[in-house]
Amino acid sequence: MFDALKNGPTWYEDYGMAGMQYGGEQVFTRADEIARAQPETTVLISSTWANGPNVLLRYFIDDLPNVHMGNINAFASQYRPLDRNLLFVMTEEDLTFIYDSEKFTNVTVEETIPYPDGSDGFYFVRLEYVEGIEDIMAAERAARQALLTEVIPMQDQQVEVQYPMLDMNDITHIFDSDPTTLIRTLEANPLRLVLTFPAPTRVSRITLVIGGTPTRVTVTAFSREEKLAALSSQVESAVIKREIPLEFSQGLLVDKLEIEILNTHDSEIAHVHLWEVWIE
Repeated sequence: MFDALKNGPTWYEDYGMAGMQYGGEQVFTRADEIARAQPETTVLISSTWANGPNVLLRYFIDDLPNVHMGNINAFASQYRPLDRNLLFVMTEEDLTFIYDSEKFTNVTVEETIPYPDGSDGFYFVRLEYVEGIEDIMAAERAARQALLTEVIPMQDQQVEVQYPMLDMNDITHIFDSDPTTLIRTLEANPLRLVLTFPAPTRVSRITLVIGGTPTRVTVTAFSREEKLAALSSQVESAVIKREIPLEFSQGLLVDKLEIEILNTHDSEIAHVHLWEVWIE
């Protein structure tokens, strides 16, 4: 027992999410001290190193209004007010992310909390955005929304399909009539598909197979760039993937379909999964 209590924290070298998840008492106790001594400072504690850190927040922090969970990558993906009154508590991986992103400047490490082996474990950091950050993020947003193009055999035609960048499989997997295969967007939410038919095609029903995330699906039909009709369906969370059917009251002769799948509980940067698109 003595050996476990004294030396146990050094038996393992991984103190993060996949290992010991060390630091609950040390991090939150120090955050509490800073928040009380500096009421003008808001302390944001990274959640990347532990499961359920909100439980630790509730346990160690006595409802202080200026201590919250918050990750620096949220500030890198979307512009948020950022000044020296924000103090981030982060891991080495988070600190590396700051420098790699090239979106922050005047990075000041005010103090650290060591791991049991003596290495730096947590960093208390103040920082600012680089000049022109809103333009940088606008350019990134435009790049996320840019669509790639591929021609796919469908409905006895060679149909042009536009879609966002993917990080899982390729676009043909949602038109292969196999609901066990899927695609996933690299970071675009919503997932937008634009199908352009070389010849007018009659469409009466579109069925999508989506995952369990709360989702809104919208399908818009066009003929010669004129909007004919739009259908939408929204579903809440589920434990399994499910079919979302959208049916026009009467068949439409279309030359373009736009399909949008939005994860309603996620931000603009998110993985959107789609298993299948059936057009009848």
